[in-house]
Amino acid sequence: GKYTLVDKDNPVVFAYTREWKGKKWLVLLNFKDKATTVKTGFDLSKAHVMIHNYPTASVDGTLKPYEAVIFEL
Repeated sequence: GKYTLVDKDNPVVFAYTREWKGKKWLVLLNFKDKATTVKTGFDLSKAHVMIHNYPTASVDGTLKPYEAVIFEL
């Protein structure tokens, strides 16, 4: 599928979209021990959280320390 970097100048977060067979996912990975923000350009409040590693996933663009979230857009 198609791979596109998101917020590519952010040194703390690895963020990208994947597209395949008409579906699109957003992957957000914070590799630091501090909370950080990511500029996705997407309205995450309307996205479906697929996988996350905290009891509640961040949907406002702020990632907790070492948080990983995958959204279906």
